[in-house]
Amino acid sequence: HLAMLAECRFHIGQPEDALRLAQMALPGADPALRPVVWGTVYEVSRYLGDAQGAARACDELAKHDARYRRQAALVRRGEPLLRVVADVGGARYELE
Repeated sequence: HLAMLAECRFHIGQPEDALRLAQMALPGADPALRPVVWGTVYEVSRYLGDAQGAARACDELAKHDARYRRQAALVRRGEPLLRVVADVGGARYELE
């Protein structure tokens, strides 16, 4: 499957190929698998420094998980070099 191959390529240090494969997988992806593929597009785009590509992927991910709306805004304005995220009693808190 192209989505799995994209993940493998990313993890062996071939991010450009991973992004190409993930984008190829999207049109034919099962609706239940699309968030996983968009997650790969998001991570690879971030790794490559493509903030707009990562933000577009977040927009798609937000259709399935509202937490990505905030992440899209963060990516668009420029991610900080260090973020601290804590889970306290099931509530998520993040410091930039």
